Amino acid sequence: MTLGFSGLDPVPASPRAVGARVVRFPGDFPGIARRFLLLGLLVIGAGLTGCASFSQFPEEPEVTLVDLKPLPSEGVEQRFEITLRILNPNDRDLAADGIDLILDLNGQRLGRGVSATPFRIPQLSDDTVKLVATTHLLDVVRQAFALSSTQGQLDYQLRGRIRLEGSIGWIRFSKEGSLLPESARRR
Repeated sequence: MTLGFSGLDPVPASPRAVGARVVRFPGDFPGIARRFLLLGLLVIGAGLTGCASFSQFPEEPEVTLVDLKPLPSEGVEQRFEITLRILNPNDRDLAADGIDLILDLNGQRLGRGVSATPFRIPQLSDDTVKLVATTHLLDVVRQAFALSSTQGQLDYQLRGRIRLEGSIGWIRFSKEGSLLPESARRR
């Protein structure tokens, strides 16, 4: 009997199947398929376990801008030390090993900062975190001209993410607010 497979002979089925023949391919294909299925389930299970870490924080942390200090400039690059207050409204500590931040002032991007310094915010608590952001000197000049038309008030928008310690997961945050420079607060 020829089935069109070169070099393969049909293998008879179990004795109960009368007159039926089953063609098996070389190698243990069902065993390989089982292994890939098991591997796929393990990968999905590990992924779901990783996603469970995101559900540890049902509320995103509240991040506000506390202070913005210029640092010595280097060429056409300007650096700022940014102090953030991070409030953790959740019932577990927020342990992080990094933060990524974009700061806009008066509707225009001022700079971006990243930090790989670990920090921990206890449950139902807050603390401050400092990082350095970099911008171009022309962006600072543009901000200075824009500031003269806003009577000293700085409207800001923070966008960023906090990298969870020991995880590949990030918690995103966004906040808008206003700051008044020291000279405007004294009036």
